[in-house]
Amino acid sequence: MQASGAGAIVSEDPIDDSQIDLRRPFPLSDKMRAAVRTSVLSYGDGTTGVSANVVLHQTGDAALKSALGMAKAGKWPAPEVRPRLNLPPARFAEKGYADQPYPSTEYRMLAAARVWGVFYYFHPYRHLYGEDWNAVLTDMLPKMARAENAREYHLAVAEMVAHVHDTHCFVSSSDWLRPTGWLHRRWNYVGSRNGLW
Repeated sequence: MQASGAGAIVSEDPIDDSQIDLRRPFPLSDKMRAAVRTSVLSYGDGTTGVSANVVLHQTGDAALKSALGMAKAGKWPAPEVRPRLNLPPARFAEKGYADQPYPSTEYRMLAAARVWGVFYYFHPYRHLYGEDWNAVLTDMLPKMARAENAREYHLAVAEMVAHVHDTHCFVSSSDWLRPTGWLHRRWNYVGSRNGLW
């Protein structure tokens, strides 16, 4: 509403975005929690942060009276200029970590954050998941932390990806797909159907 001019932010004291909690707490274990910033304030004009239309430098009834007067008149000054949002370039190359089939706890947490971020910011069907993707991260971080071997870690990654409910998204691992015996297969074309024999 502030951006359209239909509303205003009136504050008793100066404000900034440090007064808005953009973090989510995630339990990692019984004794450990992480606070992860999951969003950034950004506006269509390329700015960030919070700025008041008016800082009253008053408190109590005097502040309320001033704010009500502006609201009744429907007139208030434009907000202070917000700073530009300076994001790094979107093109970067991350280390793949393929050489670590069972990474340390810190890298397993990083893996969960990377999976979450890729789907949160880039998956076009996030609105169709049918569940809260932030809650999936909350549930999966402790599982990643508790994974006792490569198999459990790979299964935790696969479980996290399964929450997107999209058959185009999958995880494969030679660690948990090792066959205990060989399945002999032969594909046979019969009419317009393929069959597994």
